[in-house]
Amino acid sequence: MPVVAADGSVFVSFLNTSDFATGRDQYLVVKVDPTTGQRLAGPFRVGGVIDGPADYPVNIDGRQTYQDSQFRSWAFGPIAADPTKAGHLAMVWSDMRNSQLPAPRNPYQAVTNSDIIVSQSFDGGATWSAAKALVAPGDQFQPWAAYDSTGRLRIGYFDRSYDPANHKYGYTLATETKSGSLKFSTAQATTVLSDPTQGDRWFSGRTPNAAFPHPTTFLGDYSGIAPTPSGGVALLWTDMRDTVCFPSRCGFGERSYYATSG
Repeated sequence: MPVVAADGSVFVSFLNTSDFATGRDQYLVVKVDPTTGQRLAGPFRVGGVIDGPADYPVNIDGRQTYQDSQFRSWAFGPIAADPTKAGHLAMVWSDMRNSQLPAPRNPYQAVTNSDIIVSQSFDGGATWSAAKALVAPGDQFQPWAAYDSTGRLRIGYFDRSYDPANHKYGYTLATETKSGSLKFSTAQATTVLSDPTQGDRWFSGRTPNAAFPHPTTFLGDYSGIAPTPSGGVALLWTDMRDTVCFPSRCGFGERSYYATSG
């Protein structure tokens, strides 16, 4: 993923499989020429990602998933650039470093604890801080991140910590308390929780576990967050709060939702 820094420099982050024994990745960052795309510096290593085949349960389609679920997911996350400091970057992703490992392949036998992970650089990506988890109960995944106009990192992500059963999810906004601190306050953006584990209408034609009929295999995959001129952020995510019927079977639908935060 590319990002443009405050001085016009362009950085690109990507996952690279670094451990063939475990299948785990690492995040790397390169600096590229804004005109040609040619590499100018790097790749620089951000950190290791706990995302191997033995780190997640597997859904009916052979994709990584979470506890009692069938929707696909993975560790991907964005790179963000501070508009107030040219060399200040952040890399955000999710992984299973705080989950029970190795994970059972059957999601209905697994207890998962995916967390949001963040690392930052103050020298244009040459060196990175130790990866830090935003520790919370249950699964947090599919984050997006941006710096606001004051230089505070904002991270939006799907969040199951609102449900003790680790089934239903909301959408959470984490706001850095001070630029560069990697200390965050959190607030729920959603007003209703969504259950992807059962009772869904779309992408839900198969029921591998009778206790969880019609689970969705597709959540929407990504969310979005962008800074606003006033110093806040705009958030975009998908959830399943609404019931839809087609043609005669009804279940939870999937729609996009939008909110702003100061």
